[in-house]
Amino acid sequence: MADTVDMDFWINVKAEIKRSNTTQEWVAQSIDVRPDVFSRWIQRNTMPRVDQAVAIAQALNTSVEYLVTGVDSTVQGGPNRRLFDQFINNLDEQDIAKAHKILIEVFSGEKKETSTSHRA
Repeated sequence: MADTVDMDFWINVKAEIKRSNTTQEWVAQSIDVRPDVFSRWIQRNTMPRVDQAVAIAQALNTSVEYLVTGVDSTVQGGPNRRLFDQFINNLDEQDIAKAHKILIEVFSGEKKETSTSHRA
């Protein structure tokens, strides 16, 4: 079980680094750890001390809960919101424009259906 948590922690850290468009080196410097030490933690799936995990979460603007479990109960909209945000953050500008158009069409259709059903 502990090995799974360790791996999940670093998988989530790496995902947050990518989402934040930053680097492992920047996070390491932000938490006053040498970049080679930080890199070794990741390579060896070594859990940092609690205070270091908190510092990593703060540097990445997330929670320790999310880094450990992949779920952040403090995120408005719950875990689906974070997944949606991660999905959107991985799209290029052309795909974002397509997704925006689709969402407008879907939600405009729902509003029309809702207003039609209220008239009946």
